[in-house]
Amino acid sequence: MTITLQEAHKVFTEENPDMKIGFKSFRKLKPPQVKRVSEKNRRSCLCKTCCNVLESPPVTNRRYHPQDVDIRNHKYKATVKQMLSKVDQENLEQKIKGWKQESPGDFFFFRPRSLSPTEAVSDNTSDTDGNVEAHVTQNLLFAHQTAWQRHLMSRYGNEIILLDATYKTMRYELPLFFLVVKTNVNYTVVGAFITQNRTKAAIEEVLKIFHA
Repeated sequence: MTITLQEAHKVFTEENPDMKIGFKSFRKLKPPQVKRVSEKNRRSCLCKTCCNVLESPPVTNRRYHPQDVDIRNHKYKATVKQMLSKVDQENLEQKIKGWKQESPGDFFFFRPRSLSPTEAVSDNTSDTDGNVEAHVTQNLLFAHQTAWQRHLMSRYGNEIILLDATYKTMRYELPLFFLVVKTNVNYTVVGAFITQNRTKAAIEEVLKIFHA
């Protein structure tokens, strides 16, 4: 069944006005093999094979009875197809190029994180195996500000600008900062940026970029 018992009882009474039967009696007369299709299965398929309870495939058939991991895998594959690159930094860089074309008046600043591998030789000369370590040569930095946000910041942010941080918004442990000003109406976000580190020097660098 793809409808509730209440809906089925209403349809039955409309199609059979001569038969007077209450909902409780109608529910007791329901055959045990008639079951309502779950929301997940109903969205998956409504073919005769899936909806026919007597001839439905076994539960072990994951094509007709997908598990949660199967649905997540399909969602991941669909997401990957829409990505320009499997590397997140490269994908973001391509996205920014598209955003600049769509909104030429907006401000974008992106600096990817880069590593420089160096070989660390152990103090023990008898050990010939070297350990390869990666040193950060450039920290990630992303800043965005629309033309309207830049206008509001120049008008209301001459005296004071508030800084608000949000954490755990993505799978990476990167803080998301918002620049906020008090307008004549309410508090409004006038810029956003992501830094690799939550240090004073990193925040000062971004603020200089916004005020450049």
